[in-house]
Amino acid sequence: MAQGFVGRANGRFASAAIPASPPRSSSESVVERYIVYLAVFLAPFLNLKTEVVYFTVSDALYCLAFGILLLKGRLPRDPLGVAAPFWIAAFVLTVGGLLLSSLFVGDPVRGLVLLLQYSFCFLVLPYILMVGDEDEAYRRILVFLLGVFALDLHGIITFYTVGYVPGAVTVTGGKRLATLVGDANAAGCLNAMAIVASLWLRSIKRLPVLPFVGFFAVMVVALVLTSSNTGLIATTVGILVYMTLTFRVGLLVKLLPLAIVAALFLQFGGVDYLPATFQKRVMPAVVSGDLSEAGTFNDRSALMVEALHLIGQRGVTWLGIGADQFRLYSVQEAPVHNSYLLVWSEGGILSLAGWILLSSIGMILWMLAWRAGIAAQSRTAVFVYYLVFVAMASANAHIYQRYRYTALLLVMYPLLLEFARARQAAARSGRH
Repeated sequence: MAQGFVGRANGRFASAAIPASPPRSSSESVVERYIVYLAVFLAPFLNLKTEVVYFTVSDALYCLAFGILLLKGRLPRDPLGVAAPFWIAAFVLTVGGLLLSSLFVGDPVRGLVLLLQYSFCFLVLPYILMVGDEDEAYRRILVFLLGVFALDLHGIITFYTVGYVPGAVTVTGGKRLATLVGDANAAGCLNAMAIVASLWLRSIKRLPVLPFVGFFAVMVVALVLTSSNTGLIATTVGILVYMTLTFRVGLLVKLLPLAIVAALFLQFGGVDYLPATFQKRVMPAVVSGDLSEAGTFNDRSALMVEALHLIGQRGVTWLGIGADQFRLYSVQEAPVHNSYLLVWSEGGILSLAGWILLSSIGMILWMLAWRAGIAAQSRTAVFVYYLVFVAMASANAHIYQRYRYTALLLVMYPLLLEFARARQAAARSGRH
């Protein structure tokens, strides 16, 4: 299905790909490709995991693909291209601070666990996902969207036919859709990422109208059922920023009917048809503009105050309290749901600097592409995706779930191909 969506692509950027692997037979290529497709498709299905450690079915498939590429000597030489210095520096600072703090202050075992989890995201995934030409890059994004679509469709059907079941994860006891991600806020943020990606692909004609409408409708319904303020904010900011930076009258005209329908729905009593949990958790903040009325805002604010107090009280500078130690100090016995404060308190200044650098990569790549005058749509998509990531990071604890990095890397890759193509063109012109 995804292959059909991109069938019209002409592959003109294949020669501009970031230096990759040696030639391979078509049968080997197909096997590896579909292993990666399945891993990408299942990346959002977080509940399909082992009970002992955080390791999902998708992770196992990623490991299989990585092993095949490694054994056959086909790992790309420079998968991250111009983003490599920023990406690697962010990893070293973030994880280095957490590991050192765990060794000297906290629990070394927890530091090692986080090292392995983040290493998978930062060091393994790029070698698997950032391979191939432009057609392949967009095809993998479409496969990811299909995975989110399937996840949401299963969740919506379960929400309305089965509802909450003790011990199950799809619907919470508070009547919020968590899908097989297992968390309502995470599901909301996942849909924020997917909605922005589908809008981007549609605007560059990589996603036909009917699939776009289907994806968009299902994802919006799922977003509403999650009753996630973070997801709603991330979606709204993502769409507005993308449309502002890529303003085109044609796109505005196409989206105007959707805006009119939404306005009429709200104007003529449509709010009464929204899920009760959404009305209770989200609508008060939307109507009043006061975030303190949104969901569990007060509880999360209390954790943030705790984090700031802990940082000041213990004089956290170069070393923090160690990985996964915040919950031991917290009155609520929970990690602060703000990854910036969490890595600061647990990993010190080094980890905070690394996390801020990671969050800034979208802006850095956008500026580099803008200065080079290339890839207006792709650079904006990357910038917006990182904004969504910042929104997620501001409302979550440690972020090492692979689907988040899968989405970031998939969206970055077309832009990195554009950088490689521009570099090659400059090199050719310099030789003449």
